[in-house]
Amino acid sequence: VTDLRVVVQSTAAVTLGWNNPLVDGFTGVTVRRAAGTVAPSSPTAGSLAVQTSGSVNEWSDTALTPGATYSYALFAQYADATQVPAATITDWLLSAPVWFAFTDALWPI
Repeated sequence: VTDLRVVVQSTAAVTLGWNNPLVDGFTGVTVRRAAGTVAPSSPTAGSLAVQTSGSVNEWSDTALTPGATYSYALFAQYADATQVPAATITDWLLSAPVWFAFTDALWPI
């Protein structure tokens, strides 16, 4: 798993995106989640968030706590049970929606 990134974030959800390995035997990705700034260190640590299959390369974690911090570890799964290091990421959720206010502006013509 490479290029792990936050695609979309709100106060109570995050969507992660990544690139899957392009090798024979790849079957999917195990996503593990932990509260705080330390990502799960193994395919059994933290809590199982989702197990993808095939070419799935994006997933949304919903119903999270606003303002909380979550860390994720993504483990590629292979048909022969090969173990590889995880891709990890930490996300700080917003505690409230972000609103933008614009004032009148003069634009050149």
